[in-house]
Amino acid sequence: MSRVIQPLNWQRLVSWLPPENLPWRLLVISDDAQIQEAIRFGLADCELGGRSIELLQIGTMAEAANLMRGVDGWQRVAVDEDSPVRVYAYHPREDLRQSQLSFGAVFSSLLAGALRSRQLLGQVRSLACFDQLCRLPNRPMFINLLDEALGRGGAWVVAIADIDYFSSVTNALGYPLGDAMLRAVAGRLESAFKPRGYTLARINTDNFALLAPADSFDVQEILGLFADPVAVEDYELPVSITVGMVYADDAPERSGDAVLKCAATALKMAKHKARGAFRCFAPNMATQLEQRVQLVYDLKGALAQQRLEVHYQPQVALADGRPVGIEALVRWPHPQRGMIAPDLFIDIAEKTGLIVELGEFVLERACRDQVELQAAGCGCLRVAVNVSMIQFKSPRFLPALRRVIQQTGIRPQDLELEITESMVMNDVQTVISTLYEVKTLGVTVAIDDFGTGFSSLAHLHTLPIDRIKVDRSFVRDLDAGKPGGKIAEMIVSLGHTLDKRIIAEGIEQPSEVDILRHWGCHEGQGYFYGRPMPKSGLLDWLAAHAWKMAE
Repeated sequence: MSRVIQPLNWQRLVSWLPPENLPWRLLVISDDAQIQEAIRFGLADCELGGRSIELLQIGTMAEAANLMRGVDGWQRVAVDEDSPVRVYAYHPREDLRQSQLSFGAVFSSLLAGALRSRQLLGQVRSLACFDQLCRLPNRPMFINLLDEALGRGGAWVVAIADIDYFSSVTNALGYPLGDAMLRAVAGRLESAFKPRGYTLARINTDNFALLAPADSFDVQEILGLFADPVAVEDYELPVSITVGMVYADDAPERSGDAVLKCAATALKMAKHKARGAFRCFAPNMATQLEQRVQLVYDLKGALAQQRLEVHYQPQVALADGRPVGIEALVRWPHPQRGMIAPDLFIDIAEKTGLIVELGEFVLERACRDQVELQAAGCGCLRVAVNVSMIQFKSPRFLPALRRVIQQTGIRPQDLELEITESMVMNDVQTVISTLYEVKTLGVTVAIDDFGTGFSSLAHLHTLPIDRIKVDRSFVRDLDAGKPGGKIAEMIVSLGHTLDKRIIAEGIEQPSEVDILRHWGCHEGQGYFYGRPMPKSGLLDWLAAHAWKMAE
């Protein structure tokens, strides 16, 4: 196998060896590391005339001349005149010098092939270090460049820009257009930051990393770059970017890999909080992320072991306070952390896909409890169950609804599904189609949080819904004379116009009851009537209101 001889021990180079073991020595003169690598690679394991080849690599001709001075036996090997490399072959024995001359042409051929491999090595390096779609450094290359920058000292910042909902673009418009979108985003980032000497890389499918001096970086510039749509073929595509960033000095280790991981942690936190914004890494973020990951595993376990609870908040007729329904609300009593806020674990469930399983659990438990309440003589209270958009669009939704109705024995008219206004506007045609399937089962439907999602009235009157819920944010404004109170009045009036039942949530004061009743709002719920409570507490509450139910 070929070996590289260090130029520190010249005596070893000219030492006499037995003739059968004497190698050919090649002196390669070039300061191009890629050429040296190509020749070393091309001549590896080569033998010529039964003798191995040893390489001695020198950077300059001056060094080579000093090395060869006074030593006979060196001969120039012909290389392409355009090549920036010189090669000399050496063998110290007189009986082999003539052989060396005869092997000159063979050496030339070997070297020509080795130098041609230089281009191949460049292509391999390009594949290993650069993203081929956007022609930017890839993740390993970016980490190397980041390590070099950190090694030079100074204050640096690393930012990762994530294209929001990129998979939705590729699913809707196809992967070729998705690739074109990535190139367009990369081009916009390059045009803004490359002239300043910032380092840009594509480190994941839809993630771009930026390395910049801390004193000149402004994260708002990245977000502002995409205020205007991106032109992609025949489309003008709106692009939203979420950014996670870190100042290198805040990372626990001053290494490229550690700094980039901190930026990725900040990006994950930003995506959890709000898309289209940014988060800067803080030391406690890693702990928060670990806790969130742990909650995911805990939630899976809680679902598998059915350790979640369903509480119920009463819904009453505003005219007389008579109980007419209950809303099912899921609760999670964590064995170590106590009661977990619903907003937290429901958000986790939606982002991890557990929301489908969670929704089915609540639906089945609520229907079963409603049947038991009715059997206990609590009347025909309808039970309202919230349905998320992910669950509603799942192919499991309608089969699960049919199965629960059949297995629990609930009367379909005693079950009401609550969907949010934003769900309706997200995909109107799909929602309407599914709602009609729900209605054929005899189940009623309510729009929750009405007035917060900018509904199109053109669609509202076509929806097969039974009830409109006035959002609690408007009910809170009733006494204060704020605009929210006016919106609540308009919603009640709209409900009457559309011949829908109206229920207001978040009622806490008797004055609010009076105002809503005066406007003609049919039903209400809130702390004024009762807080969410477990089934045992609901039984006590219903017993206390039995006289109203009997009327």
